Amino acid sequence: MNFNAIRISGAHFHVPRKFFLVMRITTVLLLISVLTVSAASYAQKITLNEKRASLKDVLAKIRQQSGYDFIYSNDMLDAAGPVSVKVSNVALEDALKASLADQQLTYDIQDGTVIIKVKEKTVVDKVKAVLAAIDVTGRVTDSTGTPLIGATVVIKGSSASITNNQGEFTIKAQPEEQVTVTFIGYQPYTFVVTNNLPFQNIVLHASFNKLSEVIVSSGYEQLNKSHTTGSYAELNKALLERSVSTDIIPRLNGITPALVFDNRATDRQNLSIRGRSTILSDNAPLIVLDNFPYDGDLHNINPNDVESITVLKDAASAAIWGARAGNGVIVIITKRGKFNQLSRVDFNSNLTIGGKPDLFYNPAFLNSSDFIEVEKKLYAAGFYAADIGADNKPVLSPVVELLQLGTPAANAQIEKLKSYDVRDDFEKYFYRKSVLQQYSLALTGGGEKYNFYISGGYDANRANLVGNSDDRYTLNLQNSLNPFKNLSIGLGINYTATKNTSDNPGMSAINSGSGKNVLYPYAQLADANGNALSIAKDYPLSYTNNATTLGFLNWQYKPLDEINLANNVTGLKDVRLKFSLKYIIIPGFSAESIYQYQNANQTGDFLFSQDTYFTRNLINQYKQAGNQYPVPLGGILNTTRSALNSQSGRFQLNYNKLFTGLHHLTAVAGAEIRNIHALSSNNRLYGYDADLLLNQPVDYLTYFTLNPGTNSGKIPYIATQSDLTDRYVSEYINANYNYAEKYYLSASARKDASNLFGVNTNQKGIPLYSAGVGWQISKENFYHLDWLPYLKLRASYGYTGNVNKSITAYTTAGYMTSLLTGLPSAMIATPPNPDLRWEKVGTLNLGLDFETRNKRISGSLEYYTKKGTDQLGSAPLDPTTGYFIDTRYSYSINGASIRGKGIDIELNTINTRGKVKWESRILFSYALDEVTKYQYESPLSDYFSPDSPPLVGRPVLGIYSYKWAGLDHATGDPIVYLNGVPSKDYTAIATTATMNDLIYNGPAIPPYFGSVLNTISYKNFTVSANVIYKFGYYFHRSSISYSDLIYNWQGHQDFTERWQKPGDEQTTNVPSLSLSGDVNRDLAYSRSSILVEKGDNIRLQDLQVAYTLPRFKNINFPIKGLTVYGYANNLGIIWRANKHGLDPDYFYNYSAIKPVKNFSIGFRAQF
Repeated sequence: MNFNAIRISGAHFHVPRKFFLVMRITTVLLLISVLTVSAASYAQKITLNEKRASLKDVLAKIRQQSGYDFIYSNDMLDAAGPVSVKVSNVALEDALKASLADQQLTYDIQDGTVIIKVKEKTVVDKVKAVLAAIDVTGRVTDSTGTPLIGATVVIKGSSASITNNQGEFTIKAQPEEQVTVTFIGYQPYTFVVTNNLPFQNIVLHASFNKLSEVIVSSGYEQLNKSHTTGSYAELNKALLERSVSTDIIPRLNGITPALVFDNRATDRQNLSIRGRSTILSDNAPLIVLDNFPYDGDLHNINPNDVESITVLKDAASAAIWGARAGNGVIVIITKRGKFNQLSRVDFNSNLTIGGKPDLFYNPAFLNSSDFIEVEKKLYAAGFYAADIGADNKPVLSPVVELLQLGTPAANAQIEKLKSYDVRDDFEKYFYRKSVLQQYSLALTGGGEKYNFYISGGYDANRANLVGNSDDRYTLNLQNSLNPFKNLSIGLGINYTATKNTSDNPGMSAINSGSGKNVLYPYAQLADANGNALSIAKDYPLSYTNNATTLGFLNWQYKPLDEINLANNVTGLKDVRLKFSLKYIIIPGFSAESIYQYQNANQTGDFLFSQDTYFTRNLINQYKQAGNQYPVPLGGILNTTRSALNSQSGRFQLNYNKLFTGLHHLTAVAGAEIRNIHALSSNNRLYGYDADLLLNQPVDYLTYFTLNPGTNSGKIPYIATQSDLTDRYVSEYINANYNYAEKYYLSASARKDASNLFGVNTNQKGIPLYSAGVGWQISKENFYHLDWLPYLKLRASYGYTGNVNKSITAYTTAGYMTSLLTGLPSAMIATPPNPDLRWEKVGTLNLGLDFETRNKRISGSLEYYTKKGTDQLGSAPLDPTTGYFIDTRYSYSINGASIRGKGIDIELNTINTRGKVKWESRILFSYALDEVTKYQYESPLSDYFSPDSPPLVGRPVLGIYSYKWAGLDHATGDPIVYLNGVPSKDYTAIATTATMNDLIYNGPAIPPYFGSVLNTISYKNFTVSANVIYKFGYYFHRSSISYSDLIYNWQGHQDFTERWQKPGDEQTTNVPSLSLSGDVNRDLAYSRSSILVEKGDNIRLQDLQVAYTLPRFKNINFPIKGLTVYGYANNLGIIWRANKHGLDPDYFYNYSAIKPVKNFSIGFRAQF
């Protein structure tokens, strides 16, 4: 709907300074004479002589003669009848009355402005209208059958209505009146009201030249994005279906504004929206699935069931979620059926092949030849003497045992071992190409009063670790029923079952024990025929190879056999039930109630038969004289059990009303309650018989002599339980108002109470709130930029919160059985804190939305600032309280603060049209946080970890280092600065260095990030490529640590670049070999600035090629649509700032593996 405001513009003159006094006097006289001037204006005379002229022309002439401004709706004037009027020298009001005499319009004069509006009917007219009125009902959809929510239904010159979430409307009208249905981005539809008018199924068709319409979901309501003041990022089905994965969250990478993935992590915390909003708490956004927070595993969600995702980024959009929205909100909406839709079957299938991991890419590995040379030097220095003679037989490498022999044959064997590389065996026997098969079948349809969506999915994942697999089955049933007028009933059932087999731990988990983190690099896992070979683990091979002669079970460790002997299975069953009722009380006002129940049960059975090394080792360790077995013969079964029960209830009132075609108000208000109960347990059974399902009792109290040696110990007792209950009670309200689709206001407030908060917090009940404004400048009459038909400003401010579920206001303790007394005991985990409350995040957001003619360029520009108060942080704890938490006298209180700022830019461009269409989606974000208050000073050593502790004035996660001073010319020792002076006093550096000795290199998380997605279409072919970039961050590069090499066998390829003679310091920064194993020397080097690298990089994230077959013209042909596609992921880095060929998004310790490339083919079909 278009609105005009016509204003008279006056001339502007430059006033010289000498006239200032005259102007001041003039101003005073003008102020005195205001009333007189106003009265004179009313006295101006109007002359009209018109026959069957349009009302708009008549009003224009009145404006010219009176000098008054006019405000009116174009729709009102277009619906008005012709005007015939003849007046001479009459007052303004007389001219208006004469011109509007035969119209259903009237006027109002305010401050020199004439407002034309719909005439209020008399009581008699209203009674007549009510008696003659007809209920006009209908549903508005697009050409695909998708309901158009918020479409405007207007009776010309009269009332108006808005379609609801199902695209339905009800409006009263008189026979012969015209009804027009409009929706931004679509061509309007008009029909005439008649008696016995049937239900109107209205299909609107897209209009290329009009503004695109986007519907976003807050989790409580669906909103027209152009009518909001908040910051929303909407990802539609087309974007989500572009990539291939079994999980939905990875599909957001590179296509979501303000969202960045930190691939150093492996859980849900690896993504953040607009940087960090918390210091110690979980930085992950709240996940909302179908209007309720999702408490389960995101792996349970079938991506093929997802219709759209909305990311809520600021307070105006997210504050309705209150104390859990501080990190942003990701709202996931799954697919639903549609009313009056023919039944349709959708089938999607794809096959993904993942490459075999490249184990040689990781630099944290030392070749066998150099490793053996180091062992020789250590042996000659007597380093192994104590271990060789020890009673407890600590593990020795084969080379050390061969060096003991000292024979020519032994020396020849050592030389032969230099040619082996255990990574060859790992790649050959432990790793393979991964294969993922994904199938999804869905049936959807609906009639006038009923719709349904039924889908089933199956994912079979053969992992790249031999013996590991992951299978998932999903079932989704969604039903909507309108049994009576104004009543809607919804019922949904989601079921997920998974089975995960993890028999192969991978290279990183296979080591030699006894504190050794890795295997010696020349280990052989199999002979030339593929038969498993034993390696040294926990004890020397000379001991374990002869264990049976000493009366023990076979004590050899053969990693290749262990894969086949392992039996590690985890299963999950997750059921989610949802029931909803919605009743339309009057048009535009409804009440709804929603209840959701979720039950998830996970089981883990890890069976170690007597043939496994784990079981044989434990039995042998505790074997006593006389063939007594305190650890009984048989298997060992470790079990884990967890159960999650979640219940959520919500009652909500919805209001959606359009007044006089100008005022549009939507509002929701409600209350909800949630209860989450989580149980978990871990147990171990000894002497387990898998066939009889029996186990044997064990003596956990006696200290037994351990083999080999004279030490003693108790049999490990594993039996833990946890029982957690979280309760939330919330009340909320949210309202959005717009005038003439030009001026926008929004406000929300929410009050949360929870058993996680302290009593004082719950009693106070301070709400979290937000407010926002918007202005569509392009609808103003003074706006004349035809090349930019859409321009909107918006601003919002408000507070959201964040909850740390690991901390509670009450005293908590872990109960256990004392290993010393066998009696029950408890350890305090957290002291009481009645003032514990949620963290608060205040956010100011300024946004600009725009769209050029023909949508050549569209997008948004946003600037925001955040201020986090009441942040949880460590604080000193008085030792006299008796609480000793986390090995320190400290505990968590709401005593820290943080601030942040950033920019989000989103550009969508249509670069070319015609046979070849080229479109681009360009995202850029800047997000930087800073700790402004923190009470606890962490030990200096903590600042060198990947997750450094908070430091006032720096980002939450920063990179710190010692200032590098080079290598000693004579010895090759590393030198760093201590107290501003180059130093080699490694003990002093480790014990006396302060924060003044550290360099802040920069943030650990990229403050600049984004992507460029290009899509090129030709006929039915589409090719798209997504490039992701990250700038402005740093990481610690790994290098050689001689103490790790000596004590833990952990090497690094930098060893080959070490300093070996004076002058080498000119070409290398790797210190000389030190056989002393001085840990502090290694730490001075590894923590120095010379190993800090810039993380900036640009990578080709993925590539998709698709072909859509033309629609089949034969109506009887079963296939109605078919798309074949290919997809490639993790294609590699295009450019990186570091010169070492490292991917900065992945750690490079021994366990790190470069992500493999994945290639997928598949098809989507409709029947």
